[in-house]
Amino acid sequence: MMAPPLVEDEDDVLPPVIRDNDIPIENPLMAPPPEIKPPILPTEEEAPGMIPGPFSSEEQKIDAFNIYKEGWVYKQSRYLKSWRQRWTVLTRTHLYTYKMEQEYLLKGPGCFTECIECSDISKVRSAQDEVGIDNSFVLTTRNTKEQFYFYCDKEEDKKAWTKQIQRAAISDRVKLEYEQERQLNRV
Repeated sequence: MMAPPLVEDEDDVLPPVIRDNDIPIENPLMAPPPEIKPPILPTEEEAPGMIPGPFSSEEQKIDAFNIYKEGWVYKQSRYLKSWRQRWTVLTRTHLYTYKMEQEYLLKGPGCFTECIECSDISKVRSAQDEVGIDNSFVLTTRNTKEQFYFYCDKEEDKKAWTKQIQRAAISDRVKLEYEQERQLNRV
């Protein structure tokens, strides 16, 4: 029969016994979390042009009347160049991508992974030869010349997406040019 191992101090092995008459010890891990207050952001009037995102006006919020198309599309990540399935929402002014289906309804419109202004889209074309994937297409932006690669599971989905993106890009650009011309005529 083997002897039990020697223990120099029992306090090192056994937890202390707490009785009802003992003073309770506060455990910092059991304390309630501190109250977290949301950051106070400036208004558009306080910081003109500094408010991020397209959500400063009512007309740019995502709603059922504002959506041209939505659905699952694969998008190539900018830096790692890996393909990720994204819930994609095309409105008359922006193309948004989200990690989950209809995520903007759950978390609000600002939780996107990508946001591209339709007026900044200069070209939409097939990208099958470049990326070697069927039903792929690329968007090129006017100002930064960035390219965003996408692909769909079906050819008809690709055609529908490219047609609607071109429609949104043209209508948003025409509206933007009209507003710019109107501003110039006022001065």
